[in-house]
Amino acid sequence: MVEKIEDLHELEQYVRRIRTNFLLQEYIDLPYELGVFYYRYPDQKEGTISSIVIKELLCVVGNGNKNVRQLVEENPRAKLQMDYLQERHKGMLNMVPQKDEKIELVSIGNHCRGATFLDGSDLIDETLISIFDVIAKKIDGFYYGRFDIRYKSLKELRRGDGFVILELNGAKSEPAHIYQPGFPLMTAYKIIFKHWNALYRISKINRKLGIPYPSWEKGWMLWRKYRQHLKGRKTMD
Repeated sequence: MVEKIEDLHELEQYVRRIRTNFLLQEYIDLPYELGVFYYRYPDQKEGTISSIVIKELLCVVGNGNKNVRQLVEENPRAKLQMDYLQERHKGMLNMVPQKDEKIELVSIGNHCRGATFLDGSDLIDETLISIFDVIAKKIDGFYYGRFDIRYKSLKELRRGDGFVILELNGAKSEPAHIYQPGFPLMTAYKIIFKHWNALYRISKINRKLGIPYPSWEKGWMLWRKYRQHLKGRKTMD
């Protein structure tokens, strides 16, 4: 249900359609997007970055002859978003882009909106780890999760500048680089299990530090609430 709202009219339409609480956030118009997975054990001073996913937003490239609709039909990933594009960008679909002109179709780095997730693990270094160490330690009780950010350039990012955190995902986060097309399935499972093990260890250490585990009753209540939310989403769809 994430949408880019262009004006007050679109906001009014969104409010009429949605049936749950939502956040209204400033749109961050920076060119690149990453998901940075960070975790730190509570009894250690420094954490680590275990995954970086590069998010390529859904787009098509013009050839000077075909309109956007035709380009979308030829793109297997974009074609799956045709219903959404016809609703949101109906006027744009008949436009003929110039040769090599890049047309961004969806401005949201979401897998189900057609964004391509790529493995950016080669970007991990001590400089980046130290930057997110500082940020994570300012968040009371946070030890495990994925920062989704937009940034101007890698050079500025490594200086700790020129980026904005869009959202921070907690215990249910995933090391999303595993969704790169062609990523080996068994390797993906090993990476997920490794992260679950880290989450387990963090929970054990926190328990020793006096933070209790949630009760079975609370877990069941949260599960039921989640199921009710999904049911409401299906009604909206």
